[in-house]
Amino acid sequence: MPEDLIGKLLAENYPRQIAYVQKLIKSDIMSHSYCFVGSAEGAQNDFAIYFAAHLLCHKNCGQCKNCQAFQNNIHLDLKVIRSLNNQAISLKQIQEGQKHLSVSPQLGQYRLLIIQDTEFLSLASANALLKTLEEPPKKSLIMLTTGRPDQLLKTVRSRTATIILPKLPTKNLLNYQISTEEQKWIGGRFQRLVKLTAKNLDDFHTWQQDKEFWLEFIKNDTVQREKMVNDRFGSIKENRSLGKLLSTGLTNLEEVLQTLIQNGEEKSTKRLELIRILKTMLDDNVNVKMILDYLIVII
Repeated sequence: MPEDLIGKLLAENYPRQIAYVQKLIKSDIMSHSYCFVGSAEGAQNDFAIYFAAHLLCHKNCGQCKNCQAFQNNIHLDLKVIRSLNNQAISLKQIQEGQKHLSVSPQLGQYRLLIIQDTEFLSLASANALLKTLEEPPKKSLIMLTTGRPDQLLKTVRSRTATIILPKLPTKNLLNYQISTEEQKWIGGRFQRLVKLTAKNLDDFHTWQQDKEFWLEFIKNDTVQREKMVNDRFGSIKENRSLGKLLSTGLTNLEEVLQTLIQNGEEKSTKRLELIRILKTMLDDNVNVKMILDYLIVII
């Protein structure tokens, strides 16, 4: 699993930081907020995800409801906010994060909010975040990441506990060997983790983002769904490319629904049947835009 690869890389190259956060988790004496500071191409985002995974399940067993929900990117107690295409993190995004923190934990001990690449916070969103950092809700924990700490408001950073993640020397990555089983996961295309980091982890994060999109999609009403579909698919004019993107999306939506069913959400069973019908329609070359219209209305 890609999470295992990330964990091994972090443990090998940041042993002091890993030992520190593990001590925090075991002692259950933590700050209400942390800022993971790395380099522009550093591991701070992955470190925050690692921290979150171990907060949700101290053993990180991979089998419990917390681990299963986390691995499928649908954990109710975790929300990740990030910049899209290097655009500013908006006030609306921060308000959504604040709404997430205002709810009591559903599965774990904390409500977790990760805000990645916080140098992209707009002034309005940074000021809104500052209020939450000053008066955090109970049972909440906020994790910020940045590769450019000089661009983060000092008032924001001063209200967090900072964990520094120095840039890794290239030789550290080049010397990191991956197992035969891990090579199988990446299709045998790469032999060293540095190449995995450059390509496959990008693919993994794209997969994560797509699952977040579909989880949000099924929660919304038809008006908001239509807007989401237009934002995601509206700029693609060529039918073949649109069909390929929709096919990938439906597969990821199928996985989201399967996990929800495993967690006891019965209404997702009917939705899963409808998704499989839409996939069949796509295979039969039914008009892609018609399938999108069905998707908005009937799921």
